[in-house]
Amino acid sequence: EIPLPISLVRSNLGKPVRVTFTYTRGASTPQTSLPRLLNVLTIPADELIAPVITQANGTPVLDLKDVLNGGTLRFGSWPHIAANQRIWLDLEGRKANGDVHNLTIWTGGRNAVTRGWVSTGSFDAHVLYDYLKELGDGSQLSIFFRVNMDGVANLATAVNFPTRIYTVVGKKSGLL
Repeated sequence: EIPLPISLVRSNLGKPVRVTFTYTRGASTPQTSLPRLLNVLTIPADELIAPVITQANGTPVLDLKDVLNGGTLRFGSWPHIAANQRIWLDLEGRKANGDVHNLTIWTGGRNAVTRGWVSTGSFDAHVLYDYLKELGDGSQLSIFFRVNMDGVANLATAVNFPTRIYTVVGKKSGLL
């Protein structure tokens, strides 16, 4: 049994790792093993929880009358969460006329998990009402969240969390 540092596991999820070890037998000189290739497993999908908009109250429906001051995106934690892991967050929706209405909130080159997020196990981000009010009644709002566990700002190697999809309602009521 050879313990591996958690940082080694975290930064190599889903990747092969070449490992050697040095050992001694009795009074003999230390011997280094032949390299062994270990495949580090990925985090199971059911342990990656997509962020939620708290104003949807646990439903897949986002009523725009409930987000007049903007929306609150709540993020939890995941196995191997660590400060400085690079993060991406994109919202994809449509306006009432069908035009694409997307918003990039975080990009891995600028954004990362904070120490506070790690210590509390959750993080809240604000989505401006100016974005949400343009979403068309009956349209879908998709939330894409990605994390690169090794701390490198490379979207190609980031872990994709499940996509959270909301159905937008509220424009027909005349409230907006």
